[in-house]
Amino acid sequence: MLQSKDLPCSWDYLWPRLVYRLFNSGRIPYGRRIFRSIFATPLAIRSLRHAKKGDTAWIISFCAPFSPHPGAENAIKKKGAKYLFQVVDDWFDIPALREGTLRRCRLADAIGVPTTFLARRVLEFVPEKNVFVFEEPIQIHRFETIQQVRDPMPTILWNGNPYNLEHASMLMGVLRRIHRKCPFRFRVICATPPPKDFGQGLNLQYLKYNPESEAQQISGSWLGLAPMPDTGHNRCKGAYKVKTYFAAGLPVVASPVGFQQQLVAEGGEVGFLPDSTEAWETALLSLLKNPDLSLRMGKTAYLYAQRRFSYDAVANSWVTYLRNLTRQDPLPV
Repeated sequence: MLQSKDLPCSWDYLWPRLVYRLFNSGRIPYGRRIFRSIFATPLAIRSLRHAKKGDTAWIISFCAPFSPHPGAENAIKKKGAKYLFQVVDDWFDIPALREGTLRRCRLADAIGVPTTFLARRVLEFVPEKNVFVFEEPIQIHRFETIQQVRDPMPTILWNGNPYNLEHASMLMGVLRRIHRKCPFRFRVICATPPPKDFGQGLNLQYLKYNPESEAQQISGSWLGLAPMPDTGHNRCKGAYKVKTYFAAGLPVVASPVGFQQQLVAEGGEVGFLPDSTEAWETALLSLLKNPDLSLRMGKTAYLYAQRRFSYDAVANSWVTYLRNLTRQDPLPV
């Protein structure tokens, strides 16, 4: 995307994948602690060794702030390169990440975030910093072949991170009541299986998440679920789940929280934002009993995704921010 806009750039892993996975797999006693305290900084410095004066080093890694001391980032700055720190979640709310995040924010020449909600959170701690909102794009073309495809059996989809399965659990009572009125398949796509009693009373279909076949796993679903409690941390989330549903041509039924509320409201006829148990039941039943409504709203959602957060849609703003960071043209990244 950046190359297509005449912005020279290169990309590499912050740490060698095999080494990182080995120490973080749980197979080595205290492996994570050993990696963060001994190997993380020198390996990051090695991967960033080609950074030079005039470059911008943009570091995007959820695990980077686990190390409280930004040794690799200091090495970049000593070379005369700009340092852009990407904050992808409310790390100030996570004790293990808080100190490392604060130190990197203070050191960075600029801070990137995926939403204005998270930008405001960052500015609470470092109001003097430049914070750029880099809209998180979706590879829309991955989902082209599954547009307007619906299984014969009504299918509700939840596709997400194992850590957020508890969000889906919020709706179990609602889903069981709906299932008695209008039987459906509950499709869960996740990296790890849900607990054994998770889908009790439902027609549960678990699929192990596979990024290579994600579109095929989603294909045939009628709608996407995005429940979550209204907390400060959740308001800062990037709503990637909701974006994925839209890109797959699915209407969304989501909690009215943070950025996901903004996306659903902004998209128009792309989904529902229920704020009560009764409203959840009404929204879900309206889509389960009316496949034409699901298809119509899904088409609107797909078109919205194309113009709102496809790679083409976000490219110009990304390049503008990156060029402005060093006020030079062209800007190596």
